[in-house]
Amino acid sequence: MRKQIPDADIAQLMLWIWIVVVLVAIALFALWRRWRKAHPPPTIPPKLAYSQTLGKRLATGRRGVGKTKSKRGPPVSGGPRGG
Repeated sequence: MRKQIPDADIAQLMLWIWIVVVLVAIALFALWRRWRKAHPPPTIPPKLAYSQTLGKRLATGRRGVGKTKSKRGPPVSGGPRGG
């Protein structure tokens, strides 16, 4: 079987289409890079050491130190249960 060579007009058209696709891709990539430099992603705060997280957890528990816990009495009876 012989390989068929496409007509010159069709080959040129396909070449121009590929050139346009590559140029558009390069332009979009350049625009995307420029946009990413202008809008960097938010920075993630560094992870705290265990002692620091423990201190924060203990501090949240101590916020209500001045308050006394109210004693709870027996639950109020709502009467006999209907069955």
